[in-house]
Amino acid sequence: MQGDHNVRISYWKAWRSRQIALDFAKGSSGASFNLIPDYLKQLVQANPGTKTALHTEFEDGVGQRFKYLFISIGACIVGYRYLRKVVIVDGSHLRGKYAGCLLSACAQDGNYQVYPLANAIVDGENDKAWEWFLENLLEVVPQSEDLVFVSDCHSSIYYAIAKVYPLARHCACVLHLQRNIKTHFKNKHLGYMVGKAARAYKRYNIMTSNVAESWNAVLREAREFPIKPLVEFIRDKLMQWFSTRRATTCISFDTLTPRVAEIVAANFDLGGWIWRDKSVFGKVRVESLVSHFYTLENLLVAYDMDILPVTDSAPPPVPLEIHTDDVVTDANVELIPPTTRRPPGRPTKSRILSRGEIRMKPHRKKHICSRCKASGHNKATCKMPI
Repeated sequence: MQGDHNVRISYWKAWRSRQIALDFAKGSSGASFNLIPDYLKQLVQANPGTKTALHTEFEDGVGQRFKYLFISIGACIVGYRYLRKVVIVDGSHLRGKYAGCLLSACAQDGNYQVYPLANAIVDGENDKAWEWFLENLLEVVPQSEDLVFVSDCHSSIYYAIAKVYPLARHCACVLHLQRNIKTHFKNKHLGYMVGKAARAYKRYNIMTSNVAESWNAVLREAREFPIKPLVEFIRDKLMQWFSTRRATTCISFDTLTPRVAEIVAANFDLGGWIWRDKSVFGKVRVESLVSHFYTLENLLVAYDMDILPVTDSAPPPVPLEIHTDDVVTDANVELIPPTTRRPPGRPTKSRILSRGEIRMKPHRKKHICSRCKASGHNKATCKMPI
């Protein structure tokens, strides 16, 4: 304001003005909750197979108060059948007026790209919220002994996976394990040994929760939106990804996905093998040595379905239940915002670290004096005689 209009205002006045502008552009944060039931109807109607769940709490004299929301787009559910059964789960804090957390479950496609499966908006990363999220995820990701979860070291995730997915395996992020070791034992060498031990027997190439954290980074700006624009942002981003990746994949004429084909070629060069007509020693085809999850055919099918936008026309009656503590009511009910509020103070833009995780300090390049070639000062303050 001072630079453009020569008007001095306080930081908080500027912040409140920004919030008013955001409400004008995206809608009121409180009123947005009341739009969710109709939006979910339209979303299911436009994208068949989509799974949604809305959990509320009844409060005397107030009505149905929002508690949890779960969404998984139908195209993602179908596409997951053609991906490896490794699911990365993570949570990130919302920065809107009513705070809360965004829980996510992601997979990785055969071209090593992030493949979001489901999202939920809850009151926080606690045992009940994670358990509710995974119970709804069961309809998207069936329980299996071949299923593997990867997450950070949050205790609520450990509790929920053990209760909802007792047959699945659960792996902790290697980076979080290393940071925990460094924090508790004050020994960097032990953290290095933990990383080496974790990679000694490599079941999958997914050793960290970076896949889910990358998806959270994509939603960084939208995490301060009201709830309906946030959900619509997720749907729109997935629609763009599916369209772009499907068009890009159709260009390739190889049997393997582009990324895997590069890795296979690099391994052949590194090992000094004879690669003639894409076969090993002219006998065994290379494609037969690679899992079918990495084939171009599987990648195309994973993105085969379209994700369509939500129309503003009145939707036909679609079955949608709102689960409360005692009863199941019709979706045509007025929703009250949750009781959670954003804590006072300036909202943080950086990711809140998990328990035991430490923030790595960025490497700062030392300034070198152009006159004496020493660090710590510049040419103007150099004491070297001219």
